[in-house]
Amino acid sequence: MARKGDFETWNIAKRLLIFLPAFYICFFIVSIIVLGAAREPITVRSVFTTPFTWASFTPAGSVSALVPFVALLVNFIVCGPILVYAIVAVTKQCWDFVATVTLLHWVLTCLVTLAFPLNYVWWVVFLSSGLLMSTFGELSCYYLRDMREIEVNHT
Repeated sequence: MARKGDFETWNIAKRLLIFLPAFYICFFIVSIIVLGAAREPITVRSVFTTPFTWASFTPAGSVSALVPFVALLVNFIVCGPILVYAIVAVTKQCWDFVATVTLLHWVLTCLVTLAFPLNYVWWVVFLSSGLLMSTFGELSCYYLRDMREIEVNHT
């Protein structure tokens, strides 16, 4: 259940400043794991560009094209909701935090690649993953935090 202070600007900014780096740290860790599982070379450049790759983004291509696809899916659908539950912790603000990180990721993708993403597969996966991250985050906050039984001690 949300507390009164959860909706104050300073608290929201503080949680956002924790959420965004945590999201990208998880993204880079997932990228390293997926690169290693795909037996792709793990270099600093490959780790830091994998989350922002869209040109060869496809589940049906080569193994190197599959790496950014899997990394984005795992981070947005598995790690994202866990971070939303742990850091945001307010059901009413889940959508706001997810929309912020999704918009920021789109901007960073444009800046890192110096191009607007034109791959329709990337857009479908990216937007649906953002929607799923928001849904799973809201459901986890609602059912695991807001709907807990309230203990009433009348003794």
